Amino acid sequence: MRNEKMSLEELRACRYFPAGSIRAYDPALNAEWAFFEVHGNPGLIAYQGRRLKSDIHGWYSSAEKRKAALQAWLKSIERTRIWKTEQRKLRQQRIEEFLASLKPDQIFYNTWGYEQTQVEFYKIRQVRGRRAELIQISYESVEYVGPCAEYVKPDPSSPLGAPFWKPAADGGFATRVGKITKWEGRPVYRSWGY
Repeated sequence: MRNEKMSLEELRACRYFPAGSIRAYDPALNAEWAFFEVHGNPGLIAYQGRRLKSDIHGWYSSAEKRKAALQAWLKSIERTRIWKTEQRKLRQQRIEEFLASLKPDQIFYNTWGYEQTQVEFYKIRQVRGRRAELIQISYESVEYVGPCAEYVKPDPSSPLGAPFWKPAADGGFATRVGKITKWEGRPVYRSWGY
């Protein structure tokens, strides 16, 4: 069974702890660790989150050094937790600002590809809550720059396909291949196979 599908109790039961270890768990940090002894040396093994692989598995010259290593590890988890919380708030703020800037008829685009660069343009039809209705639109060539390359700009009067709804992401709309972002008015590079 993969650890993503396991309950926390099942996952914790699968983690390795040496025989005779003294285990502890901090639910606030979702951190689990154990003290043990190997040939008279103090040892520490520690896990965080849903990992089955230990973050720490080592031996120390003294119990004080082991305790210091544990405290440093717990502090780093707390710092990471605080940083992630701050980043989530900042991301949410950017999404709210992005949503406030959306208006019907704005043009967005997405580029993707490996040996060639695909370009797709979209027009916003309407905005409701945290989502926008988009429709893909055609493009027209502005300048050829090689036998298999050109710069293009959107043609808002030529829709392609049916409209669809997309939830707002950080600064655009998420796709399977990149992000749909606001078109800034400059022609966009496009290339195709040779």
